[in-house]
Amino acid sequence: MSLLLPHADGESSSQARRRILAVAKKSLSLLEAQLRDKGTRFFGGDSVGLVDIAASPLAHWLGVFEEVGGVAPALLSDEEHPALCRWSERYVDDEMVKQCLLRRDELVVMYSAACKDMFRDMPPAACFAKVRCSAGEAMPKRNKC
Repeated sequence: MSLLLPHADGESSSQARRRILAVAKKSLSLLEAQLRDKGTRFFGGDSVGLVDIAASPLAHWLGVFEEVGGVAPALLSDEEHPALCRWSERYVDDEMVKQCLLRRDELVVMYSAACKDMFRDMPPAACFAKVRCSAGEAMPKRNKC
């Protein structure tokens, strides 16, 4: 499955993907440094706090989206972000958090089915043109097909 990615002028899909992944990994490295430097179980200390909740998509949802979308290699890895991976495991193992999360295998099934439905009805790529967003990036815009 291929998602529409914002392209700069003359940039191929694979170049756009590499650029976007590099930006994402840089952002993950900032979070990694916060956890590593503080030496705490969670971002705010030894219990789940607001920043942990805000970062929860990394802990529980990112792997699901990567699996459903066929993203490889994984964005979050022990080699590059060991503290963030340990935080992720602690977050989803927290008893209070567990009460709020669907099981990972259920999410994979649910999103796999949803993505098939969503992309089945998607128009061909020729129906999209590049337009500029406020940041100067080329963004896909649907043409009339």
